[in-house]
Amino acid sequence: MHGVARHGESPGQRVSPRIAPLLVVIAVGCSLVQAADVHGQNIIGFGEQRVLQVLGEAITVKIDSEQTDGRYAVIEEVSPVGGGPPLHVHRHEDEVFYVLEGEVELQLGDRRVRAKGGSTAFLPRDIPHTFRNVGRIPSKVLLVIIPARFVGFFDEVHALTKPTPEQAMELGKTYGLTFLPPPKGE
Repeated sequence: MHGVARHGESPGQRVSPRIAPLLVVIAVGCSLVQAADVHGQNIIGFGEQRVLQVLGEAITVKIDSEQTDGRYAVIEEVSPVGGGPPLHVHRHEDEVFYVLEGEVELQLGDRRVRAKGGSTAFLPRDIPHTFRNVGRIPSKVLLVIIPARFVGFFDEVHALTKPTPEQAMELGKTYGLTFLPPPKGE
């Protein structure tokens, strides 16, 4: 994770975990303003968004890289009960994760937390993470992916006739994504 230098600190020092989410919100807000300056204003109506089927998950691309000059993308992911991606690491992307509906178990590194609607998490690059729908209804989460290039992974998996986990793992490599084995005992 890249550190943020404050006055009098060297760039390698880490920011307090209490302040990090605030800095992410500020950074995303600045990216939104920059994207609006570059591309004008966009309103994407219901039904105008791409819906992708990716290994049992329904992913709706709300805002794509073309609309933000690649700075970020926004997707909505609906997971069946028990669903969610395998443990993985992004080498290039940070994610802001917001639970809209249902209940999920988030894992970030070794930490696991149950999160219900209204919960937010920052998932930085280079730290293993995942989520799993532990509720009784399909979960719905909103993800901001920074930068946006990773949406191409979802497009490519969706384009396969009957994608296998092995094909997804291989495609993931081209996007700096590494799938990890589940922890022992799972």
